[in-house]
Formats: sequence, C-alpha cells, structure tokens
Amino acid sequence: MDDLGGDAVHAAFLRSAHAHARIRAIDAEAARRMDGVLAVYTLADLPATAREPLPILYPNAAITQPQTPPPLAGEACYVGQPLVMVVAETRAIAEDAIDTIEVGYDLLPVAIDLAETAAGRQGPAHDGAADSIAAHYSDECGDVEEAMRTADHVLELVVVAERASGQPLEGRGVVARWDADTGRLAVTDSTQLPLQVRVLLARALGLDLDHIDVHSPDLGGGFGTKSFRLYPEEVLVPFAAMRLARPVKWIEDRAEHLLAAAHQRSQIHQVRLGVGRDGRIRALDVEFLHDMGAYCQFGLLIPLVTASGLAGPYAIGNVRVRFRAVYTNTVQVSPYRGSSAPFSTFVMERAIDHVARALGLDRALVRRRNFVPRDAFPHDTGLRAAFGDGTVTYDSGDYSGGLEAVLTAIGWRDFPEAKARAAGQGRLLGIGLAAYVEATGIGPYESARVRIDPNGSVQVAVGSPSSGQGHETVLAAVAGRVLGVDPERVVVTGGDSRQIPYGYGTYGSRTAVVCGNAVLLAARAVAGQALALAAATLRVPADELVLDEGLVRHTGDPHRAIPLAVLAQIAVAAPPPPGADPGLSALRTYVPRTTPYASGAHACVVEVDPATFDMRILRYVAQHDCGPVLNPMIVEGQVVGGVAHGIAETFYERRVYDPSGRPVTRNFHDYLMPYATEIPRVELLHAETPAPGNELGVKGAGEAGIIPVSAAIISALEDAVGVVINRTPMTPQELFHASARC
Repeated sequence: MDDLGGDAVHAAFLRSAHAHARIRAIDAEAARRMDGVLAVYTLADLPATAREPLPILYPNAAITQPQTPPPLAGEACYVGQPLVMVVAETRAIAEDAIDTIEVGYDLLPVAIDLAETAAGRQGPAHDGAADSIAAHYSDECGDVEEAMRTADHVLELVVVAERASGQPLEGRGVVARWDADTGRLAVTDSTQLPLQVRVLLARALGLDLDHIDVHSPDLGGGFGTKSFRLYPEEVLVPFAAMRLARPVKWIEDRAEHLLAAAHQRSQIHQVRLGVGRDGRIRALDVEFLHDMGAYCQFGLLIPLVTASGLAGPYAIGNVRVRFRAVYTNTVQVSPYRGSSAPFSTFVMERAIDHVARALGLDRALVRRRNFVPRDAFPHDTGLRAAFGDGTVTYDSGDYSGGLEAVLTAIGWRDFPEAKARAAGQGRLLGIGLAAYVEATGIGPYESARVRIDPNGSVQVAVGSPSSGQGHETVLAAVAGRVLGVDPERVVVTGGDSRQIPYGYGTYGSRTAVVCGNAVLLAARAVAGQALALAAATLRVPADELVLDEGLVRHTGDPHRAIPLAVLAQIAVAAPPPPGADPGLSALRTYVPRTTPYASGAHACVVEVDPATFDMRILRYVAQHDCGPVLNPMIVEGQVVGGVAHGIAETFYERRVYDPSGRPVTRNFHDYLMPYATEIPRVELLHAETPAPGNELGVKGAGEAGIIPVSAAIISALEDAVGVVINRTPMTPQELFHASARC
C-alpha cells in the first residue's frame, strides 16, 4: 500500500455479533470522546448516495428478491457485517474505541442450513421477506422427459459441495487520499477490479469519474475473493478521507478476513440420468440449490456458471437444469478460482462414474463414448451461456486425445495389477480421473496502451492488475514480438486508472486472451507508426523495412537502420499526423466476439490408510489445452497452483457455522489448509488446440488446474475404499464413517 507518511489515519470497523438482527440503537458517544478518535460513522452519517445498497453486478430477470448490502447495515444479515466505522490516529486507538460502542439488537430468525432454508423451515434471511428464495431459474434443450422415458436405465444421485473461502497471502486493504484543492480522490485498493471500483465510487460518492484515480498494485493473491467488485470498506474509507481531508488507511487483518471476506459456492444437486446400455447418456436432469449467502451482489453469476457448464465435455442432446438461489444469514459468496466450474465438473464427473458403476463399465470407456468428437466443433450444448447472450458453444478441443494422454501417463491399463498387489500387502490404492471444459477469455472488453519511449523502452499499460499470474512476463512477450524488442525492454503496468481509465480486471481466466489481444492490436498500431516514420526518415518504402532487435532495418541493406529510440525522439519532436497523438503510441480495445473453451483431463493414484483412513496422493497427472502456450513456466505455475487449490477444497477447507449463525472456523486452527508438503508433484502434459476466435489463438489457463481436481480425487477414493462418495470436502473421519456404513 502507498506510503502516506505521518499524516495517515486509520479505520477500523465494528461488525455485527449476530447473524440476523435489526439494529435498534447504537451508542458511540464514549468512542467519540476518546483521545485520538477523529470520527465515528454509522449508516445515518453517510450521504444519500453512499447509503444506497450496492448494485448487482450481473442483473437477471429471474431474481425476484434482489438484496445487496448498504456500506453500513441497519439490519445485520450475517456475523461480521460492518455496522460502525471508527477513524483514529492509530489502528490501536480505533479498535479500543470500537470496544466502547454499545449496539442494541432485536434478534430475528436465522437462515443457516441451505436445505432447511429452501424448504421454509429456517429464516427468512431478510426481515419482512416472505421467504429466502432469491431466484428460480430453469433451462432446457432437447426433450428430457421423452429421452428419460426411452432410456434403458434411469439413474439418480445427490451431489453436495460445502463452503470454503479464498485465503490470499495478502488480505484486503484500502488507502484513500482526498485533495480538496483539485477535488481529486486517489485510492489504492487491493482489488482485482480497480477500474470497476472507480465507476462505483463515482456513483456512491457523487464525484465525476474523471476526478477519481484507482490503482491496484501487484496483489498478494486474489483467487476471486478480491473480485467482489465493491466491498463496503471500499466505499467507506474514501468517504472518510473526503470528510476528514486526511489520508485514511484500512488493512484487513486475518481475523477480519476469515470473518467477513466473501466465500465460495455451496450447492446441493439432485441428478437424474437417462442412459443407454452402452453407457451413452441420453438425458441429464439436474435440480440444485445454491447458497447465495446474505446478498446477491453478483446476481446469479455463480449458479449460472454451474448450470451452463453441467454438460461438461460430453455430447448430451437432452439437458434440463433448474435451480433455486437461496439467501442465508452467512457471508455472501463471490466467484472463487474457477467460479463454480469446479462444481459443475464435480457433478458431471460423479454422474459419469455412477453410470460406469451401475452398468459395470470401465470409467474411461464411458467418458470416451460420451465425449464431443474432435470433428464436431463448434459444438453447441444448447444451454444458455452464463456470460453474454446465446448458448454455450465449444469452439475447439480434443477431449479424447487429452484423456488418452492422461491414461497412458498414469498407467490406467496396468493399475488393477498394482492395486491387487497393494491389497495383498494390506494397502488400499485407488485410481481416479476427470475431464473438464472451461469458458475463458470472457468479455466485455479490455484496453491496452503501448508506447515507445525516447530511451528505447516500451511501455505497456492494461487495466487488469496482476495477482501473481505473471501478466508482466506474458504481455511483455506479446508486445516485444510485434515490435522486435527484447521483452526485458518492455515495462508492463496494470490496474492503474491514470493510464487506462476503462476496463474490467483479472478474473475468469481472461487476461492472456483479452488483454493479450488488446496489447497485440496496440503494438501493431505502434509498429505501423514506427515503420511509416522510419520510411520517411530513411527515404525507403515502408514495406522494405522490418522491426528487429530494437531497430527498424532495411531488408535489402541491414546497415540502413534506425533505432526505435531515435524514432521515438523524432516522433515526439515532430508534428503528429492528422488525428494522431504525438509520439509512437496507441490505445486499442479488444472485444471478444467468441468464447475460447479450454479443456483437459486429470488422473491420480491415492492411498488410504486402512486403520486411520488418512489419504495420500501418490501420483497426479494433469493434461490441459489452453491453445498456444505463451510461457510454459507461467502456465505450469498456474496449473500446479490450481491443483493445490483443488486438493485443499477436496480434503481440508470447510466454512462452518453453528445453528445460531456464528462462524466456527475463525482461525487457521479450525479452518484447515494443506502445507506444501501435502501437495504432490504434478506431472503436466501440454496440448495446443488453437482457439479460432482470436489472433493469438490462446485460451485461459489461470483456473484450469482447480476445475477437475475434486472429481479426480474423489473418483480415486471411491476406487480405493469401495464406497460411494458424492460430496466435498471428504475428511478421514467422514471416510471412516462412510466405510463403516457399508
């Protein structure tokens, strides 16, 4: 965060102690009288524009009860919701002042359990509401009922995933400075969406957009937790800076993060399958509940990602999906790495294994028979897309090829012998696999500015910040290749509205696709400017010149050349062409017209201790197809990091609330995460099926690693222990009890 010197003051928040309560009264007089306290703000102290509930990011007509949070609550709807902000000379004084504030609560019914709340036996989650149902949604392609009627087998299963949450090394934080002389607000924010935060701050604080600068420096991890678009603290800290004319700083501590930062999905799926004797799926019918938490600031984005992706890489002509989005008195959810693609994959892959088990078929064979063939692209699943208009249409891929590569690498054919030998030694081994498809490179757009400086360096600016994905390396390579410059001479800046005022951010495996193509367009424009200027300077036709090693060279006479640095100096000094800016510079915007779909397959071998039911991953193979690999090291890091995330949510991470709505998992003693020593070596297999819809041919890779992990590991656990497992996370204790029931 920005160094604000000795003038900065600090914010802290009093948060609700109850999951659902009407705030009857707040007595903060003692806090206001404390030495060092500069201000105490409640909802009543905010201007009308800032008191408005935060807007829904993805509105949807299916939402019948829209609920989004105000920055400070008059009705507390989860434990940890901000009620009061204190600003003081130090954080310690602010926290001491909070301890003196007395809140009068009128307790209200709580809605905690997803199934019980959906059935109307808990809640409602909001005072005055008839129930806790935020939305009903349905989608269907083909004729599901007829396909079920004519199927050889109709199979059913229930699949459950519980809550977890992102735990980036760096928590959230906001620093705001108000310049009363110029009327400008400068905000440094640990967010994945700085340019969207800027837009919403203008609305909430009544400022012109051009008077707000938002900068998101390199983030110490995000994973979707920081793609929330606008947390209450992101409004309140700038508001306080404007009121006090002092820089205000708030840095989230780990306890606050575990208490109030957004969670990831929790869903319960009822699945029905119509299947032929050969294992081909004729119909898929899924009805599920989705836990929104207390609000729907993201609209229906997360359950829509689940619904639209349920077919996975399989050609199923008849699909019906219905869901109810349910409010509960818990922290609201946001997209977490992969959004809910990991869970739609988990549901479909559990269903595939269920078919194989019921029909006595090999799990790999059932997948082969149901895959979309390589010669069938583009393939329209018939389901409505979660992003934009139209239906989910896979652009390219080789699903069977990816599966075969994984099966060969893991030794699928020979595994039964290894399993039998282990059983003879009293060891339980299992093998599992899973396949997936992911929508990447989503819109709506991103912009990039490319400039050659008079010192010969290349400056690239994009709106998307980096949260550890290596944007600087990848985008520098794209620009350097076009301009004939060593990538070491390319400086990439992201997430700063002073350089790129409009754009979105880093989420949804989109930066390489959307920012990468924006950089490609801008770099080409600058290359054209450089060639035109060099042609005029060297008095040769532009089509006889090339960009190479920081120079513009003549193809017939390499000694006739001019450095880009010199051209940049000339361009700054000379009058620009009509309609152009001075210098060698271009701003371009890339709008994706199609969605590139990444894909892959994972397989693993696990061992389960027959005495303790502790689990160990012996081998893990991950195959992925993200189109042309721009940087193998970065792609490997993204996939391996995603696998680690997937292992965490399969074995360890679970957010637990007691019946009154108080969170039980409030520290790392209770909320478990794996150590690096518990993550196996990942054997990585690359495939490159170019995306036809963008010039780079790339597909996203940032979330690919996590999507099939739970499905592959649970498949292996089933094989090892011989019990049906259709939920995550799965602890040794739960595995023991499941085995004891069989």
